[in-house]
Amino acid sequence: MLEASGNHPGGREFLERVRDLEEGSEAAFMNWLAAETPNDVPDLFDVLGIALSHLGRVATCVWGCEGTDGDHLERHMVARTASNARAAIRLLLGGYISESMSLIRGIEEVTNLMLLFMVSESDLEEFRAAVYRAREADFSPRKVLGKMRNLQGPDDQELRELADKSPVSYSEFSQAFTHFTRAWSPASYTISRKVEIVEPFVKTVTLAGLVMVANSVSAALIFAAERLILQTEEMADATVTNLELIRATRAYQEVSRVEMRLSSQGTAE
Repeated sequence: MLEASGNHPGGREFLERVRDLEEGSEAAFMNWLAAETPNDVPDLFDVLGIALSHLGRVATCVWGCEGTDGDHLERHMVARTASNARAAIRLLLGGYISESMSLIRGIEEVTNLMLLFMVSESDLEEFRAAVYRAREADFSPRKVLGKMRNLQGPDDQELRELADKSPVSYSEFSQAFTHFTRAWSPASYTISRKVEIVEPFVKTVTLAGLVMVANSVSAALIFAAERLILQTEEMADATVTNLELIRATRAYQEVSRVEMRLSSQGTAE
């Protein structure tokens, strides 16, 4: 059996030590974020929590259900987005940045599907009817982006622009965080050497990751409100929550951009 030695504990103590480091990272980041947050901006974690609660209720049919005749496909998409978002947040706050980005890439793939299905009912029905291999071939991440790029509706300009940007993001995610390459190194810590989450680059990337999660949660909430929330009162509540989430996300995105510029200039504290 592996025995503890020096600064390397063994057994349950090892896992407890790692958990202490994770909690320390979260506390340090939250203190930094509180100091950086403008007074008139909604608390990001407050509105994220409300939004994820909305999505959880939609996913579990609290506000209406298709019954046994429905395949619950759209609700499963919402459920996947919500659960992966919660997991990504935990990883980000614990200092596991590379690991969280793999999840965020998957969240964005589902988000793109939802955005496409909101404007193309035919694609949704094709996806619903397709068998596994056909679905993989016709609705791969790149194919979905292609479908978004080819939308011709007068109100589809925003989706076309999003699709034009996404391949760069998708490629960067794959290269930097998902696929193992010679250049890959973990952003998280070992038991004896910890990358402090308050270091300029690390805290900035952590915030950027949270903004990405928030953007996807916002898209999922729009999808849920338009297609799955049947009661007027709950739909209005979800819409208000989403507006607050968008306002918070934009503000924190600007904080992230400023910090990134300072970090690249070597002037951040």
